[in-house]
Amino acid sequence: MPPLARPALREIIKSNRGGTYHSEYGPTQIGGKTVWEIWVTQDGLFENRFIVETNAGGEYYDSFQTFAPVLNNQIQETLSSGPTARANIHLMTLRAYVAAFVFILAVVGSFFIAFTNKDSDAVTAILGVVASGAAFFFGRWLPVQ
Repeated sequence: MPPLARPALREIIKSNRGGTYHSEYGPTQIGGKTVWEIWVTQDGLFENRFIVETNAGGEYYDSFQTFAPVLNNQIQETLSSGPTARANIHLMTLRAYVAAFVFILAVVGSFFIAFTNKDSDAVTAILGVVASGAAFFFGRWLPVQ
């Protein structure tokens, strides 16, 4: 799709009562969208407007404060649904399984050594530290899909 031409940008500003068109900056690619920054004058002050190109023309935003949430949602959606995000969730799940296994093994090992040997204080203390570390990693938050 070719970028919007200057007359189309002027028409979008005019139809949204966005002020008097002064100049444009762009187009710029942000999050897979083509975005124009339009400078207008309104009440004697320079202000900027944003237009995101769509198949139907362009979506108009009268300030960055109205454009930012839309941009943020799109970027979050892209990040949370991509292959990297899914791979990270699988790695975090694997880390939790390994930590749980090490924790259970350390606790069982420390009980076994503590109850079968009289001189087992050092080994039991070391296994206690291992169990604490495993519990720390096991207790990490895992996102649910």
